[in-house]
Amino acid sequence: MRHILICCTILITLAGCSAGMVIAKRDTSETGRGTFQAYTKKLSIDFGAKSCTGHYASVRDRSEIGLISAYSHSGSATVSTTGTLQTSSSTGYAKGILTCNDGDIWRCEVKHDGPSGYGICVGKDGAIYDVITGFSL
Repeated sequence: MRHILICCTILITLAGCSAGMVIAKRDTSETGRGTFQAYTKKLSIDFGAKSCTGHYASVRDRSEIGLISAYSHSGSATVSTTGTLQTSSSTGYAKGILTCNDGDIWRCEVKHDGPSGYGICVGKDGAIYDVITGFSL
C-alpha cells in the first residue's frame, strides 16, 4: 500500500511540473516565452499576440558500449557468448507540432539533456525561431 501512495504522489507532482522556454525569432529582436509539461508532453508558447499549443514526443539517445564477451567452462565444454551492451540516458531529441491562434503551424525540434535543451521551431511561412528550454518560470 505504501508503494502505491508513493507512486500516486510522484504522478500528481509530475503532472503539475512544467519548465520554461525562451523563443527568439531569428531575423528580428522579437522574443517570447513558453512552457512544456513533462508528464503530459504538452507545449505552449506565447509570442506577442500569437499563442501556440501542441504536443511533443521525446526519443532518448541510445549508445552502444563495445563488444562484451563472456566465457564459462562446464565439464569438458567451453561456452562463449558475445554481444553489445546498449544504454540509454536522459539526453535525446524532442519533436513537436504546435497550432497557433493565427492559423500558423510550428514544427519544433529540440536536443535536450533532461529538461535543458536548445533547438528551433519553424513556422509554415519558413520563419525560424530559436528555442532554449529548462528553467523555472
